[in-house]
Amino acid sequence: MILLVAILATPALADDTVLVDRVVATVGSTPITASEVALEEALHARIADLPPADRAVFGRLLTEPREPLEAVVFRAILMETPEFASVRITDDREAYERFSAFEATFEDRKEAAAFRRSWGLARVDLVEYFRISAVLDHTVELAVDRGVRVSEEDERRHFEEHGARMFPGREFEEVREAVARQVYEKKFDQAYQSWRKRLRASARLRYLR
Repeated sequence: MILLVAILATPALADDTVLVDRVVATVGSTPITASEVALEEALHARIADLPPADRAVFGRLLTEPREPLEAVVFRAILMETPEFASVRITDDREAYERFSAFEATFEDRKEAAAFRRSWGLARVDLVEYFRISAVLDHTVELAVDRGVRVSEEDERRHFEEHGARMFPGREFEEVREAVARQVYEKKFDQAYQSWRKRLRASARLRYLR
């Protein structure tokens, strides 16, 4: 991702010799560097063991179970889609929510600042990272939602199969809204996985040794 190529500081030796970051893959003309992948792994490690409710604030792409390299590659692929170019977020509320939730995984502000320094990141850089992650989640929603349709038949079938366990003693009409959400989420995830595979298969992706 272009953002991280720009903001990640390259490490230096004691004699001030600068080490060049290694490109490990390309998506079109976008290089994916080893430092981007390492940072991705570090970020995932910070939030991996959070309770589901706390992890939810970070969105789909930062919390789904993917290898760090594959996560970075797919985000670079998403940034080439028409949907990404059309997403407009008018404020940075989501970015700061994610940033604040991430900072809260540390014992205190000093520890959080030390983490950022270790990666050559200023506070504004990490906020920008989370802003782009929010835009990418909206990109997924925009691209996938249009293909998801939930019928009454789908809802009633889901209620018949799961209603006794999930809504004991309740009638379908009482819980129809909740059932519709569950069916939508299931169909959305199925559509997303299928769309994700097609999008990745069509990308100009190259891994470098």
